[in-house]
Amino acid sequence: MLEMIQDCKDKHGEASPKTFNKDDEFCSVSAVMRRFGGWSNAKEEANVEDEYDGNGGRHKQYTDSQLLSHLREAKRRNGKVTPEVLHGESDLCAPSVIIERFGSWSSAKQDAGLTEDRRVFNRRPQKYSDEDYKQLLRECEEKYGKVTQRLFSQDDEFPSAGAVRKRFGSWNDAKEAAGVNMDTSQYDRAELIEMLQTCEQRYGKLTANVFAADDDFCSPETIQRAFGSWTNAKDTVSDT
Repeated sequence: MLEMIQDCKDKHGEASPKTFNKDDEFCSVSAVMRRFGGWSNAKEEANVEDEYDGNGGRHKQYTDSQLLSHLREAKRRNGKVTPEVLHGESDLCAPSVIIERFGSWSSAKQDAGLTEDRRVFNRRPQKYSDEDYKQLLRECEEKYGKVTQRLFSQDDEFPSAGAVRKRFGSWNDAKEAAGVNMDTSQYDRAELIEMLQTCEQRYGKLTANVFAADDDFCSPETIQRAFGSWTNAKDTVSDT
């Protein structure tokens, strides 16, 4: 795999995930990321560095304004902007940088003026009191038999899970305040591993902070309880 990354740089002048995936002689980017725990880790092991200038590429020293402009540029090029889309644009910042700077992907899109919230036409109000949020969590439990961030965010009847976390400090604190079932055993091991793999593929890294900021995933605490620790969970993904 390290030789493939080196060959990619020699053949194409760069070793980005997008360029690597386009070459049929190489394995998949996700396979490399699983083996080394991230694309940047693999490049480091291969002693490969792409020559980006100080104003672009994966260089981490960006102002907020520059990061938001990268989101808009990704949207202009692709017609949409998702972590996967941005990850494939080697001359733009990494999606993990966006998450770490703005707290969540949805918050960054909102600041960039790229929000496409399906809930705009929802009959529910757009401002919620604490009691509103708690009632919605109870409705989620009644509707689905459990309350997970993924279910909550995917239902257009509810606001985003990120909004709930922001109000109460954490998803678990919100559930506790609402008096809903705290049991997260409804996630089987395969579902949790799939979430971890998706996080790594989207952002090129697998950290608790990045994982927690994505509303598609359960809480990092759920992962830690299921695997004993975050490190154990990462090791499991690497071995899968």
